[in-house]
Amino acid sequence: VSWPAFAAALASPPLSTRVQSDPALATQVALLSKIASEPETSRFSVYTAGGGPGAIYSQINKFLCRMHTVAPDAIPLLSTYFIDHTGNCPTETPSQQAAFERRVDEFAHGVANYPTVIFAEEDAVDTSGCLTRRGLAARKKLLSYEVGALAKIPHAVVYLDGGTEDANSARFAASILNAAGVKRIRGFFLNATHRNWTSKEIAFGNRISKLTHGSHFIVNTANNGHGPALNPHPSRQGVENLCNPPSSGLGPQPTTNTGFPLADAFEWTAVPGKSSGFCHPGDPSGGVFGLNLALALATRANGQLGPGYPSRPY
Repeated sequence: VSWPAFAAALASPPLSTRVQSDPALATQVALLSKIASEPETSRFSVYTAGGGPGAIYSQINKFLCRMHTVAPDAIPLLSTYFIDHTGNCPTETPSQQAAFERRVDEFAHGVANYPTVIFAEEDAVDTSGCLTRRGLAARKKLLSYEVGALAKIPHAVVYLDGGTEDANSARFAASILNAAGVKRIRGFFLNATHRNWTSKEIAFGNRISKLTHGSHFIVNTANNGHGPALNPHPSRQGVENLCNPPSSGLGPQPTTNTGFPLADAFEWTAVPGKSSGFCHPGDPSGGVFGLNLALALATRANGQLGPGYPSRPY
């Protein structure tokens, strides 16, 4: 069921009667509506349906067919996460490279002629800083393969992961993007798994754009309404606390009217409320939607772009 159809059902009996008679439920519905009323990005990863031969193609094909049936005029937002990030900064083996290419091919074949927006390979840049020269060359080769495959999809608008301002330099991110062939697609996206301020990511994106032949970009604003939760020991903990930090809130709402020429959109490239793992008592496992996580994010929703900008709760 699409959100407009469900929202219409909420506005009429019997659902409307039930909600109106239960103040606590009404509050939850209002908070969750902040998330449910926005476009959802669906991730296809190394784990999708087990990631084995045929799994990615089957899942993306089923998803798009169903979406076209439920909401024929909608443009699906898709993300990929086909690089295997398990282990301590691993370099892909030949068998992993072959599996990666197979998943990319299945994904591209499954999308076929559907109009889509694709956010390719979340975390690809942020997890590259520790790689050896050989490992980095292998990573660039994988991304180049994916960009080449996705660029051939007839009606897809593609953005490749460009990392985050608080984890990389613009020159480092641009070197990966250029090696991957970012000029063959629309551009890159930022802040995919971080909560950095939108304004800082925009400045970062502008610097990267100058180094990538004027590429445009998108900023993920799913949960950065209060900026990053900084770790006390960034050298060994990472700059941000990314494990369901309780200080987070929904960030600026998705829009293509950003006010910044090179920023094509603010978008939620991940579903707010999906868990990062067992970070606190009661948290669901990684990738699983948590009602309490979503309610907390919605309660603290704020469209503020960054330090110096006005607070904009919604």
